[in-house]
Amino acid sequence: GLESHNKQWQAVVGMAKKKNYDILDHRKQEFEVDYDDFLRAVDLMQTKLQKFMEGCVEKQTMTWKSILALKKFEDMPQLQLDMEEKWYKCLISYGKDLEV
Repeated sequence: GLESHNKQWQAVVGMAKKKNYDILDHRKQEFEVDYDDFLRAVDLMQTKLQKFMEGCVEKQTMTWKSILALKKFEDMPQLQLDMEEKWYKCLISYGKDLEV
């Protein structure tokens, strides 16, 4: 679940924090390379989290459980997940549930 994603994030941040740079030495390009690697790792984590969130919502068999799953992710805005489409689908499903 989220614990494994959190461990991966801590590893990415930990690697970035371990680096020491002489910010006044403009000849070394280490920072640029490491920063690009960091951005790629963050982008990959974001993609994995988005897919994880979508999987958690889609595997629910009842609309109210999907809504609860979305709410759980919504309570973590720092993840910056795109949930608009999932909310829309949940609300459409909820409307159909009410019609039955």
